[in-house]
Amino acid sequence: MSLLILSPSNAQMRLGVWDIAEQTDFFYDQLVLSAHENAELTALPASRHLEWLATRYILAVVEGNTPRIFTRKSPTGKPFFDSDSRYISLSHSYKRAAAIICDKPCGIDIQKKVSKITRIGAKFLSPEEMDSLPQQPDMAITYLHAIWGAKEAMYKAYGAKELDFRQHIRILPFETQNDTFLMEGEITKHASKSKYTLFCSQIDEYILVYGWET
Repeated sequence: MSLLILSPSNAQMRLGVWDIAEQTDFFYDQLVLSAHENAELTALPASRHLEWLATRYILAVVEGNTPRIFTRKSPTGKPFFDSDSRYISLSHSYKRAAAIICDKPCGIDIQKKVSKITRIGAKFLSPEEMDSLPQQPDMAITYLHAIWGAKEAMYKAYGAKELDFRQHIRILPFETQNDTFLMEGEITKHASKSKYTLFCSQIDEYILVYGWET
């Protein structure tokens, strides 16, 4: 197991990424759950218990207080602290989990890179974003995961359903730089617009995207 914590200086935030090598018993031993959390976990299929527990554990590690702050979910499924005004977001992919805490509406997404994402690009890319798709296959896969992760992070930060990834969520043109690069995004719906700053990092075979409303 390992924990990577990143804290950009331009936002009051903390971020953690965790490699999951443990079984559910480890997390049950480490976490004291509230009645709401127990009910939420019990309602999930057993196959999802490990990821649920792992994301709450990494959130507790990143948050750092003892006892940990309990979490709940809004009617739209957005997690939030039970007794703290800061914003949180959680993500999981295969054997890796991620969590972010921020003083602004925030979102995080982690995905293991897979080539099949090229088959569904048209479902979440706008025509302009499709035109920017790199021709080289490896770069195209990274680009698609970066866009998907950015839109997923913005969707989580927005916190309401009924967003069309192609129509309502826009990623401004960007350039990849080394393993971490900056992105800017916008959500436009009902004549209102919200803007987001996002960071994309490639960590071995995973793409991590996190950001907050600006």
